[in-house]
Amino acid sequence: MEIKPPDCLSWIYGEFINLYNANETVITPATIREYQELKQFHFTLYEIDLIFRMKNWANDEKQKLEKEVADVV
Repeated sequence: MEIKPPDCLSWIYGEFINLYNANETVITPATIREYQELKQFHFTLYEIDLIFRMKNWANDEKQKLEKEVADVV
């Protein structure tokens, strides 16, 4: 389920979702570099940092959901 990010972060959140889905939840510096080449633009260092923070958050949330499902079964 997608969340509604603050307006000031909606663009970078959308790019994060694209990266996360396209790379089967594996985001590395190499996947970011390839994505930038494909889209022909460059993230700032701040944006890259946000993407990695979002990745960690998404992985934590995914683990919580998997645990909840396992507890139900």
